[in-house]
Amino acid sequence: MEAERGKDFNEIVEAYKYELRQAYVDAVGISDNKKYAQAYYKQTIFEKHPKLPQNSYFFDRLSKLFLHNYRLNQSEALLKTFDELYKIRERADIELAFLEDTYNGLTDEELGYLKIGNLNQERQLLNLEWFEISDLLALLLATRELMTEVSSARVELFGIDEPLLDEAQKRSEKYYEAKFSEHHQVFAIYYLLKYLGIAIGRDTFQSDFARFIHLLTGHNITSVYNQNKLKILKKLTAQNFTKNNLQDFHTVRHFFRKINFDKVCEIIEKDIEAFQEFQ
Repeated sequence: MEAERGKDFNEIVEAYKYELRQAYVDAVGISDNKKYAQAYYKQTIFEKHPKLPQNSYFFDRLSKLFLHNYRLNQSEALLKTFDELYKIRERADIELAFLEDTYNGLTDEELGYLKIGNLNQERQLLNLEWFEISDLLALLLATRELMTEVSSARVELFGIDEPLLDEAQKRSEKYYEAKFSEHHQVFAIYYLLKYLGIAIGRDTFQSDFARFIHLLTGHNITSVYNQNKLKILKKLTAQNFTKNNLQDFHTVRHFFRKINFDKVCEIIEKDIEAFQEFQ
């Protein structure tokens, strides 16, 4: 189902609701465990409908603005959202330019580890016609209303109030520092030291290395023993990884690869292989 030019937006929403509600009822009806089926199909049919873009900066901003406007005034929500569409497209285009430059060459699997959506899909979304965007928003609204029907939902405020940043600001290291965690910092320095032949084992003074990491990352400390960096370092030296650390490996390896530091990448890849072997 796709929106037709001139077709009433509410008619499209209701048509989607009818179609999705029927699919949900039919799927739950033939299931043995109704409670489990309700939770499963609520997620797969409504919350994560395959047609709704996932991990998309553009659609995330667009949908939040639309839902915000819809809760303020249903009859004017679509019009007010389209009035701001050029701003969202401009912001998303800047974000996409950064991602394409930074993560060029990564596979979809590697992008998934970094929780970044398909970049080609993002470019396609930016080029959608108004009636195609209207169709996606109708589907979004239908799924959200059906989720409310099948269970109570937590109320959230939606809106976009961030100032528009120019491209230089958007690409700045300061703006993007929130994307990197303490795990990334410790992993990067650990593998750099490991490449240089400086062993950080269980029997070495790990607290001294933790202080050195604090020095390089510019963080003041009163006592290293209650700091996260030392805890992360101990996990690394003990090879005590979790599935969440797999993403950290891929993130750090990517940035070493960007500066052609292949030797460090090889060391990280060996640890990735060793980790996956025991999972």
